[in-house]
Amino acid sequence: MQALKDLLKTIGKYLVTVVGGTVLFLIISPVAGYVGYSDRPGPGWRGGLFEITWQGFIGNAIEMIQWGLFLAIYAIVMAVALFAVIRLLEKLRVHKIAIAIIGATLSGFLSGYIVLGIGWYIAIGTPAVIAGMLLGALFGAFQLPKRRIPNQLPHNNALNPD
Repeated sequence: MQALKDLLKTIGKYLVTVVGGTVLFLIISPVAGYVGYSDRPGPGWRGGLFEITWQGFIGNAIEMIQWGLFLAIYAIVMAVALFAVIRLLEKLRVHKIAIAIIGATLSGFLSGYIVLGIGWYIAIGTPAVIAGMLLGALFGAFQLPKRRIPNQLPHNNALNPD
């Protein structure tokens, strides 16, 4: 039961961090004048700071939330795969720094892969994919690994005279 709770917690953290962060990037970027997705003329700078109308901002936010829900379906699968790999490495007692590096690399790559793949539907731009990769790497390094308690020395050890 504890493993299931851990899995569900990991999935939730992944969805909030990677999917939520990428969607938030795509919602906020038009405020700065950057369109993070577009088929024609393509993603890029389309205006100045705060030139988007309130109606345009709300419309963009709704579209990006809908896209984020679609991305979440695939993100759940990736979160389960990442969970399995990292927990296996922890079970094998791999050093925590190595786990963080592997987690960051694997999660960053897989997060970028699904953001790019699902982003194809909206003609996503490179900065949003990079944002998804960076968020995935942060998740894999800091949120995915469990913090292990170091093994305590037995009481009859010469280094521990108690």
